[in-house]
Amino acid sequence: MIESRHYYEAYDGRYRQVPGENLRWFMEEPSPIVGQVLSEYGIPANAKFLEIGCGEGRDARFLLKRGYDVLATDVSAEAIVYCHRENPKFAARFQMTRHQSGAG
Repeated sequence: MIESRHYYEAYDGRYRQVPGENLRWFMEEPSPIVGQVLSEYGIPANAKFLEIGCGEGRDARFLLKRGYDVLATDVSAEAIVYCHRENPKFAARFQMTRHQSGAG
């Protein structure tokens, strides 16, 4: 499972590089599927969501601003620091997880 670790390390490196160059790595709008799922399944605003691999947090931010109860996680410390900085009102809703390879 070393390949998985390299995959996540590459994203962490990307998250470190982009803000340092005064660039944004994300779009303001959520992924199109988020709105589609909310609409198609009629998910009420008090529903709970767990987002695994939230990255820059655009989907979680969209849901949080609309009253959903979201816990957004990522293995990248840099991504979570970014989410905390960009979403101070919802900082506690973004948490780092440790990636663990293989079956246990």
